[in-house]
Amino acid sequence: MQQNWIGRSEGTLVDFDLGERWDLRDRPSPCSPRAWTRSMATSVQLAPEHPIVVDMIARDAELRVKVNELIASSAR
Repeated sequence: MQQNWIGRSEGTLVDFDLGERWDLRDRPSPCSPRAWTRSMATSVQLAPEHPIVVDMIARDAELRVKVNELIASSAR
């Protein structure tokens, strides 16, 4: 029975709106044990390979260049 509880966390999904510019079908929705997390958040971090980022760079060539530079810099 303990196996089902070790490392288990219950909480709520917190939706982050990325603004009108990014009308995406998927939005970042991390799980947090505290419902007030959204009001305290100062930024949202996504990996460059995340499907939302892939969708964003497909729409914005300038952003695509910046993300590709970030990936290249991280690879070094």
